Amino acid sequence: MLVKNVRLFSRDFSEIKKLYKSAFPPNETYPLEILTLMTLRKQLIFRAFYDDETLCGFIYYCLADQTIYVSYLAINGAIRGKGYGTKLINWLLETYPEKQIVLNVEPLDENAPNYDQRQKRVRFYERNGFYLTPHRLKEPGGEYATMANKGKLPTQNFKKVMSVFSWGLFDPIIEQDATVD
Repeated sequence: MLVKNVRLFSRDFSEIKKLYKSAFPPNETYPLEILTLMTLRKQLIFRAFYDDETLCGFIYYCLADQTIYVSYLAINGAIRGKGYGTKLINWLLETYPEKQIVLNVEPLDENAPNYDQRQKRVRFYERNGFYLTPHRLKEPGGEYATMANKGKLPTQNFKKVMSVFSWGLFDPIIEQDATVD
């Protein structure tokens, strides 16, 4: 797979933006142009992945000392279910073998209208070595369950990577979910 930095004037920016808008509900997004400009800070990284000329997906993530926070991971709907999500996760694992990877998913709420989708998403990450942590992230867009790989996620590491990601513009609320070990 070919990996490229995403920039505002990338040839495929409009296609990446279309994928972004289709993959995430509006309450979970920020203007993609602003997110892209934020990558001028070296800790924020936006990568697109290609199979030949086909955009497979993208990852938008933040680096901190010991942790990577994956804010957005999306796969082209036309090729979803063909192993590309696992390839993107494996790329992250191979690129940063010493770091713990953290991401958020919608909590498993049986009353949610998209409960099946939430279950599939959690199972996908579990198949790729992630587990549900006891951490919950609360932000203006909603409340999210937190998943991580590589052993226990120290709260201070999660807070640090979220602080780097937010640029200090908002103070993420991180709570413990007593129902998760």
